[in-house]
Amino acid sequence: MALTKYSPEEFPGLPCTLATSAQGICLYHVYTGRNAWHSTWINRYNDECMHASRREAELYAETLRKEGTVLYIQELPALVVRSKAGCLIATQINTDSPLRVYKPYFKMDGGTAENPEWGIHWLHKDTDLCRIADSLRPTSIWWSVRPPAQDSVIVLSSEKPFCQFDRIPDQPTLFRSFSTGSDYWLGWETTKRALDPEPVRYLERMFSIPHPVIFPAGFDSRMPLGGRQD
Repeated sequence: MALTKYSPEEFPGLPCTLATSAQGICLYHVYTGRNAWHSTWINRYNDECMHASRREAELYAETLRKEGTVLYIQELPALVVRSKAGCLIATQINTDSPLRVYKPYFKMDGGTAENPEWGIHWLHKDTDLCRIADSLRPTSIWWSVRPPAQDSVIVLSSEKPFCQFDRIPDQPTLFRSFSTGSDYWLGWETTKRALDPEPVRYLERMFSIPHPVIFPAGFDSRMPLGGRQD
């Protein structure tokens, strides 16, 4: 299944639809490491690198085969937010805890992270997908620590509301390719690099908490969610 990087221009019917559910899932991230000077490994990220199944990821990896290149498939925790018109899929690369510093609420005095008593809480049912997408921009106010602008937060989309994904494993695994000859499919071995799935599972739990949007005094509700003033 093709997963495309989200933009309102490419998916004009998606932004104004309402979120119906959210679920923690597993994406399969394909990237390469090329042996430079036979000693230093350089990771390179490619377009179309995210896949919904390991089989799709392995088939894509076959198109990247070059002499001296090792390919990797990382099981990557991600959050899918569905609507009647399609879905958004959010994840983060180059970190051991994807989406850990994304906080889709504005906690006020008296509230807690798991159950804010009042404040702003975007990640719940019937929120416009455009607001959720804007909140995931690296420049938005909803990151406790701003992520890098490149090679970090990735928001994908699909026009299939019921697209299927694997659930997040308890210990997401990194697979490394090996070759037994150009006439054979690549083989895959497990390497030791587990990512933390708990931040994504926490966001899934947050979605199920019904909470009205209440703006605190001094907060401009007209402020674009996609940016903040520095």
